[in-house]
Amino acid sequence: MALPLNPDGLYTVAPASNSFLGTVRVKGKPDSHDPVSIRICERHDGFAAALIMDRAQRSVRQEVLFASLPDGKSMSWERWIARETVAVEAAEQGFLRIVNEEFAAVRDNCRGYRTIYTPGGSEVFRGFVSDDPASDVVRTFGHPGWLNVDDRIGIVFRGSGGAVYRNRHHFKTWWAVADDLTLSMMDPGFEVRAGGTVAELAALVAPGQRHEKTAAQQFVVLRSGRRAVALIADGYLAAANFGPEPRTISFAARRADLPRVPVFEGSALVSADKVTYRMPLQAGEAMLRKAMLELAVEGRLELTASSAGRVLARNAGRSTAAVRAGRSGRTIRIAPGGIAVLR
Repeated sequence: MALPLNPDGLYTVAPASNSFLGTVRVKGKPDSHDPVSIRICERHDGFAAALIMDRAQRSVRQEVLFASLPDGKSMSWERWIARETVAVEAAEQGFLRIVNEEFAAVRDNCRGYRTIYTPGGSEVFRGFVSDDPASDVVRTFGHPGWLNVDDRIGIVFRGSGGAVYRNRHHFKTWWAVADDLTLSMMDPGFEVRAGGTVAELAALVAPGQRHEKTAAQQFVVLRSGRRAVALIADGYLAAANFGPEPRTISFAARRADLPRVPVFEGSALVSADKVTYRMPLQAGEAMLRKAMLELAVEGRLELTASSAGRVLARNAGRSTAAVRAGRSGRTIRIAPGGIAVLR
């Protein structure tokens, strides 16, 4: 279970089995948990964890990167891979149980309704109990890119399936008035061959965030083309190597997704259309790094940042490049093949 909470604590998000991390049901394969590896990178202000686990009688593999940032935000990436040909009966990721009670003592939060914001607008969902099984309200949002719960939790995400909000009123066994949010729910009944991806979800959760900020929140998923992934948000980079061997991995993002290029320990290549970071990672290792600088870049630059904080830029292009650190720093021009010390 991974349970992101806002300052209201359990008055907004309720503890529930299968919270946030996914569930996959495979035909003829009862669920099971066989840990492969777990590694944690600890910082004084956050952490990153990489988890690999075989599920459903080892027929599918679950790979998870989860990172906690200093301001309370979290970044996550989860992928399920078929280890043999499987018939998938259900696949859901990013489940959260949203409290929708009315408590006079906490009226600023538990007002008896929740407002869900998406790029398409907002909708109010009332919380009440009914004896009619048909009283539940189900909304499907497809792939909205972001969603905000009542200006209390912002979520930026990309999943294999569509987002669904179930405004519950009928409870077979009553425990609390609460709704079900699932960020990625896939249509049941599909086959995945060995090595294929069953389901995938990348998400950033921002507790206490209003919907206007969620709409503008930067969250970048970097690909490696192999069994590894990296995430960038708010000047932090989290990465994980899910492969069986240590290796130096290249993680690439579209240049348009990083208009200002964050510089992390290691090396990076900035071109007109993409930014590529290279870093060594052990098998199963997770890593969390804070940006040393943010750069406005024109041209093709190779960046190298040491653990001591020194940052060098080399012009790898055929024309003069320009780089500016920060929003008000001076612009440095670098001739082809030239090197500049940025920090």
